[in-house]
Amino acid sequence: MRGLAWGWPDPFLGRMASANADVMLIGSVSGLGSNGFTRLDTLDELAEVPDGFGGMIWTDRVEVIGPAISKRWPRLSGDPNSPSYPP
Repeated sequence: MRGLAWGWPDPFLGRMASANADVMLIGSVSGLGSNGFTRLDTLDELAEVPDGFGGMIWTDRVEVIGPAISKRWPRLSGDPNSPSYPP
């Protein structure tokens, strides 16, 4: 994910937060349009997401990505006793 955007991840995410802009991660991009990119569908791709990421992840494999997100970021699973996010 390096080279994704200037200052990725922390400065970029900070700029987006200060502008009240949402950030959505997708898979690889090979062209323009909805057929020009993949979704973030593998555990290897999810492992590249920085721990401080608090945006959205677009996936077509929620049965794979969902449980991994619940383990890595418990607050997203709805547990009110989980630490606040981002850390």
